[in-house]
Amino acid sequence: MPPGALPAQHSPATATEVARRRYQTSLASFVRIFIRCVETAPSAAALPERLANIAAAVTRAVFASVQRGLFEEHKLLFAFLVAAGLQRAAGKLPDQEWAALVHALPSVLHRDVNAAPPGCAPPSGCAAVRHVFM
Repeated sequence: MPPGALPAQHSPATATEVARRRYQTSLASFVRIFIRCVETAPSAAALPERLANIAAAVTRAVFASVQRGLFEEHKLLFAFLVAAGLQRAAGKLPDQEWAALVHALPSVLHRDVNAAPPGCAPPSGCAAVRHVFM
């Protein structure tokens, strides 16, 4: 069984508890990251630009910190979710498209690896999605 996999007998609630025990990062760690980012982010004359610089620095630092602690098979999914969240927050991934993507995943995951769904990723992309979610 891969390092991040859960035994089949685990219920979803138990699986959540196991994941919580495996992935723990203290609030103090995030506070240190935040303070470091505030201190090192590029300064700016205008407050909105300064806040954008800090937000970008915090996003990069937290992503790097969390990603280092993930099991290898969870890293691509984490990166996808962060990227999608940033795109959604920026208004570049509308809710309707996000919902279509999320609802399409189960059918994409059960298709033949060599057959690309219409309007979807090429076969290699479908294989990568299956790898992440299966």
